[in-house]
Amino acid sequence: AEELPLATGSVDVAMCHMLLHHVVSPRTVLDELRRVVRPGGYVLIIDAHAHTLHWTPEAFGDLHYGTDLKKMRRHLSALQIQTLLVEDAGVSHSGNFIGRAADFTNFLLLGQVGERGSTDRTHDQRRSGKQR
Repeated sequence: AEELPLATGSVDVAMCHMLLHHVVSPRTVLDELRRVVRPGGYVLIIDAHAHTLHWTPEAFGDLHYGTDLKKMRRHLSALQIQTLLVEDAGVSHSGNFIGRAADFTNFLLLGQVGERGSTDRTHDQRRSGKQR
């Protein structure tokens, strides 16, 4: 997800499902989603809300305690991805996971990609090794 084998602006929709809290740099994933989706296309993100369940890295391989929705929306805005919809995804994890109490929810975010800007061109240059 950090380097998708797709051409810039080559897809209409990109979906990221329960991934951001498992990668070192969620921002890199968002940058890459932005790169591959054409202007006017859509990004769909489903992930866990930020939480304080400190046992999840051990149990599920999480690198982050969910996703901070406010930070992610700021980054999407900087990438010219307009948030169209944010909702709880209707999935609430309450109960017992591997002998531990859990209570967290997921969110769904739908964004629409704006026109490509200088940020995208810089990202493309980095990928091709032609950074100035």
